[in-house]
Amino acid sequence: MRNLGDFPSVKEGTAIMRIEPPTEGKNGIDVCGEILIAKAGKNFDFNPGTGTKISDEDPSILVSTINGQPIVQERGMKVDNVVMVKAVDLHTGNMTLDANLVVKGDITEGMIVRCQGNITVGGVIESADVWAKGNIIIGNGVLGRSHNHDEYDHGYSVSVKAGRNIRARYASYAKLYAQGDINIAEHLLHCDSTAKGCIVVGNEKASGSQVVGGITRSSVTIITDILGAEAGVFTQCELRGALDIKYYEVACNNSILEAQKKMLQNVRSAYNKFMTVELTETRQKLVDKINNTINSIEKEIIASKERDQLLKDECEQMIQGLSIVVKKKIQPNVLVIAGSAQFKTSRERAAAELFYRKGEILYIPALNH
Repeated sequence: MRNLGDFPSVKEGTAIMRIEPPTEGKNGIDVCGEILIAKAGKNFDFNPGTGTKISDEDPSILVSTINGQPIVQERGMKVDNVVMVKAVDLHTGNMTLDANLVVKGDITEGMIVRCQGNITVGGVIESADVWAKGNIIIGNGVLGRSHNHDEYDHGYSVSVKAGRNIRARYASYAKLYAQGDINIAEHLLHCDSTAKGCIVVGNEKASGSQVVGGITRSSVTIITDILGAEAGVFTQCELRGALDIKYYEVACNNSILEAQKKMLQNVRSAYNKFMTVELTETRQKLVDKINNTINSIEKEIIASKERDQLLKDECEQMIQGLSIVVKKKIQPNVLVIAGSAQFKTSRERAAAELFYRKGEILYIPALNH
């Protein structure tokens, strides 16, 4: 029911209208049997609209100069790089387009939106799957629900992913991902949020903004008025930096190191067996080769260990400077993870900044700044 076909949109350089040459026409007969003389067709020139031009190769073809929605006008067309709809629902169906999208109302439950530009929503995104290459700006909020009640995996009904930034008034039970920043004006409730930039909850107008429940991950910083809930709802924050790839490099290097150690063990075992028998000239040559192999593997193991330490040092450097800024208070049952370090609250804490330094998370009350 929701798949009504792709929303009409064109890419730059697409032929969108053609002028057919006029014909002389053919004479006809009216109801009285009289001859009707045909009128010759007229030749009209294109009236190119915004976002279009006459093709350089063929003057009878009109092409788009931008990505967007084609709109027919008198003796031509225009292409609007902003597609405007009242709502994304069963009337529009799922939407896939190459232009910017402006939704005056809501993106309703069960809808799928794929946009190569920016998405602006006047209302809410409710239990929908929304992706944009650019920014996603939501006038109200993101509303979802949990498919289960596991504190680590809610199975959210709404997913919002942006190639740049996400901005909304509030979000609850939602999976949010942004290559840039996530800005929530009021509350981030029971969400799985990941930002390669900052996650900021609250602004100058909002008072008492909160991050409650779920998992909040940032590669730079997390800022909020209140972290957690007075009732002790489990709330997890992670400061990872751009560490995913670096951790993968560490894991790969460890695998290589383990393989080298196993190979060294096997080669040494072979060497010991040779040493239990009488060494002929041929066997001596094999022993010399085995010795050379052992030396080579030992050098490789030393290099792998040095590389392992270097990668770990790089991880430490990358995570330095990451912080969580809580302007009012930290509630109980809040877990902060940075690298291999953890910090968990068992009671209410005052406003503070949390930093990762030398393998541990430091809690610095705001009064000391």
